[in-house]
Amino acid sequence: MRILEEKDKKLYTDFLAKHERCNFQQSLEWAKVKDSWKNEVVLAEGENRRDCWVY
Repeated sequence: MRILEEKDKKLYTDFLAKHERCNFQQSLEWAKVKDSWKNEVVLAEGENRRDCWVY
């Protein structure tokens, strides 16, 4: 598992858009709703970096 890096934000956003079980509350935009919230996206990836679970 790893923390989402700046270089992977587009890949993450694309993943959310295509996955049937994701929702707007997992988006990077949702994290900007409150200034006091800390946002860290933790990825658990498969070997090919395309199989992901988002926490």
